[in-house]
Amino acid sequence: MLTFHGNNLRTGWQQAETALTPSAVAADGMARIWTSPALDGDLYGQPLFVQGVMIGGQPRDVVYVATENDSLWALDAHTGAAIWGPVTFGTPAPASSLACGDINPVGVTGTPVIDPAKGAIYAVGLTDAAGTLGYELVAADLATGALLPGYPVPIAPPGLDPTVQEQRGALTLLPGGNVLDVPFGGYYGDCGDYHGWVQQIWLPQPADQASYVTPTRREGGLWATGGLAYGPEGALYGVTGNSDGASASDMGDAVIRLLPTPHLHPPAGAAGFFAPTNAVALDLADEDFGSAGPLLLPPQPGPYPLLLFAMGKQGIGYLVDRYVPGGVGGQLASQCMYGSCGRQEAVFSTAAYYAASNGGQYILTAGRTAQAAPCTGTGGLEAWRLTTGDALPSLSLAWCGPSMSDPGSPTVSSDGTSGPVAWVLDTVGPRLLAVDGATGQLLWESPAGGLPSVHRFTVPTVADGMVLVPETRGVTAYALR
Repeated sequence: MLTFHGNNLRTGWQQAETALTPSAVAADGMARIWTSPALDGDLYGQPLFVQGVMIGGQPRDVVYVATENDSLWALDAHTGAAIWGPVTFGTPAPASSLACGDINPVGVTGTPVIDPAKGAIYAVGLTDAAGTLGYELVAADLATGALLPGYPVPIAPPGLDPTVQEQRGALTLLPGGNVLDVPFGGYYGDCGDYHGWVQQIWLPQPADQASYVTPTRREGGLWATGGLAYGPEGALYGVTGNSDGASASDMGDAVIRLLPTPHLHPPAGAAGFFAPTNAVALDLADEDFGSAGPLLLPPQPGPYPLLLFAMGKQGIGYLVDRYVPGGVGGQLASQCMYGSCGRQEAVFSTAAYYAASNGGQYILTAGRTAQAAPCTGTGGLEAWRLTTGDALPSLSLAWCGPSMSDPGSPTVSSDGTSGPVAWVLDTVGPRLLAVDGATGQLLWESPAGGLPSVHRFTVPTVADGMVLVPETRGVTAYALR
């Protein structure tokens, strides 16, 4: 698990889990097997996991996290003990130094990314140097935590104001390990003259950076925890939040397609973006389309082989052609998935994808309002079967899971396509749930009081028979009893 949701498509599907089968989880339940020491700051990113890191001449399985204290930690995956950390690269910014926001202090918020070939972990944090705020890119050695030569590196393009621009989205490392993309949005409260921003960094010379800024008058941030997705066709995709309502084509409340070379840019016209027909109304109502990150689907048969799925606060899911997103109203399919799909705060979580042994393909969503008919619950997981072929692609409801108040992004584990299990954190409670990926039936949930606290939007990591939960100031591992 080297990046948010496990890969650059952001599928959230872990296909090599042999122990956590539906029958085993339902029969045996899960037990807390360790809790890490209290860390030096809050956790908002997904825990990352690497097997067989050579440390002191021995292979170790390691969990990596970053905190709001601008620190990196490496934890033993089988005991939770700290292998190294905290490795601190700056002083975080107090909330009082920011125009708005709901995190205090602010250090590393977005999920880092790991390059196993270089043995390095990359993270971006906000630092306060004697009252001067700035973003820093840091790279550390996986085995020792030592900062790599030349790091940290400032991220300070002209026009990026760190007092109003938040780095919440996960980092994206492109294939080859030389290009890193970092998304920015605004802080909670939508204060100041912020924009959606992507900073592209050439890692062999990390001072060599390029920028893309949404052409909105203001706002249009890339703030969702899922960050940017990258497809093998060579394009980056992000989903923006509301702009100030200037037009439906100002890249606010839109899917944006960016080409990394020769410079970071969107193609012209309908090949460069998709926006719902009601994008201006979404802008004016603060109904961010970009409250959840994009999900890219594996190649499909038929005339539309490369698809993107996105949904936001309104609760409408869209399938978009990644080659030509289609401009305003150019979706291939759309579906009301939660509630009335009017003005509501329905979805804040990046969807997941998995395939099953029955040949079906499923998009797994997490929402907060009424489930789609004929389901009768409120919030929680829904699985939508994807149909592709000679006609336009479509989505049909396969199942709904138990009701939930405020679910984070789900992840799915399976043994190939056999025995899928969906894992999700409900941050109200809080509780960890395991749901049968074939039926939506609840297999297990953590007991009341089992999790002390977790932050919104957080994602569990499934690895090597364990489920790693990012608590407020630590990590807890669950496994079969």
